[in-house]
Amino acid sequence: MVFMEKKTSAWSTDRIMAICAIVTSVLSISICIYQTHLTLKEQKASVWPHLHIAQPAFWGIPGKSKYAFNIVNDGIGPAIIVKCGIYYKGIYYEKGVEKFINTFENSVLKDRPLNFYGNIEQMVVSSGNVIEFLSSSFPEKDAQFLHNFFYNEATIEIIYKSVYDEYWRVTSKLRAEEIDYSEDTP
Repeated sequence: MVFMEKKTSAWSTDRIMAICAIVTSVLSISICIYQTHLTLKEQKASVWPHLHIAQPAFWGIPGKSKYAFNIVNDGIGPAIIVKCGIYYKGIYYEKGVEKFINTFENSVLKDRPLNFYGNIEQMVVSSGNVIEFLSSSFPEKDAQFLHNFFYNEATIEIIYKSVYDEYWRVTSKLRAEEIDYSEDTP
């Protein structure tokens, strides 16, 4: 009688089932991680602020000349203003328009009354809102002067963030761009 030896395979049914269970578990974890990543991106996009600075100027209508500097939030979430300053002739003036106006009260901007927000830092600009940051109504030549001054010579810079602490910078000359920023930095 010839005995046939039974060959044992390295691939038993139990081993195949165990490997399939491990592969399925790894794939499930990978899908959950990717889905969580997509959900986080969707949440951030749902509160994305987008500020821009508009400079409407009206002249040519007797008695109705006006210059304004508006901050507009066209995004779908609130923008929290972190920092505001003005660049003029290579010097950066922090704390927005108030310090800048006071510095130049007796020179460039003398006798040009301006209405402005003193300090807009930590102000929240809701979606769809417009804030008249700086404005004045006066004769046509003064409205044109201010338009040219803030459009060509001075640059206003605003750094703002979303509720998820993503930071952007917008200037009176450039569109908003995402930046790396730390509020601890002076």
